Amino acid sequence: MSIDRIERYSIERCADGVAVRMHNRGSAAGIAAISIVAILWSGWYGPYGPYPVPEWSSMYWIVTGFFSLVLAAALVSAVYRWNCTISGHAIFVTKSILFWRSVHRTPREDNLEIRIEVATGSDDTTDTIFPCRVRLVDGQEKSTNLWLDFQHKANADRFVGALRRILPVKVEYWTTRGQPLDQGG
Repeated sequence: MSIDRIERYSIERCADGVAVRMHNRGSAAGIAAISIVAILWSGWYGPYGPYPVPEWSSMYWIVTGFFSLVLAAALVSAVYRWNCTISGHAIFVTKSILFWRSVHRTPREDNLEIRIEVATGSDDTTDTIFPCRVRLVDGQEKSTNLWLDFQHKANADRFVGALRRILPVKVEYWTTRGQPLDQGG
């Protein structure tokens, strides 16, 4: 049962607890479609196409090669899966591409601990695409390598709010440089 969908993540109830899933198929399919159109256009007007343009032949290989790499990256992104299952005593993160699969297990205490890291005006990271990171913290209050990136702090707060409807959650706000912020900062 789906609880909420925020940016590219969805929160769902599952038999083991709560599942957080990353969805990137739609954006990957759009990028792949644009790449295919660019490759076809390049081939149509390239030196071997039905309507070759002499001035275009020098750029043909560069454009075709670039968009072929973009197409390959989009196809890999379309088959990449990232799932996080928060059970009673552990957090399981599963990453998979086609037949390859990796599972990372992190123990946790009764309350789920989350650190929201926000890029502030004094940080060098304010020009990043995802200036807000929700980091899951393990039972010993050590930061783990389990995080979710958001474009807006309001979406990170909404994500934590959706988790709070299901699980007890302890939240801390930090800067991306590791300094605590005021609550809600």
